[in-house]
Amino acid sequence: MGKTQTKKEIADKYGIPANTLSTILKNREKLEKMASTSSVNMGKKRMRLSKVEDIDEGLLTWFKQSRSLGAPINRPILMEKAGELAKELGISFVPCSGWLGRFKR
Repeated sequence: MGKTQTKKEIADKYGIPANTLSTILKNREKLEKMASTSSVNMGKKRMRLSKVEDIDEGLLTWFKQSRSLGAPINRPILMEKAGELAKELGISFVPCSGWLGRFKR
């Protein structure tokens, strides 16, 4: 069996600070889950989650269903539906163009 490496040795091997490695290990499950989905751009340095994840998930489900039925969907319709979902979920949320841009990515 080989020698067990310390966090410092592993961090040095990959050229990252030891505290960054600790953060990666602490968030391992979340990182693996996000890496397995196509909605994450792994080229980004920071991983920012939506503050309104439930709305995003609900809107994506609605969008897929609507598109499969051939329904026309545009920017105002997406924003209106997001507002409706927020209201149904009891979340204080007003959709804006910045949020919509992040949702589309």
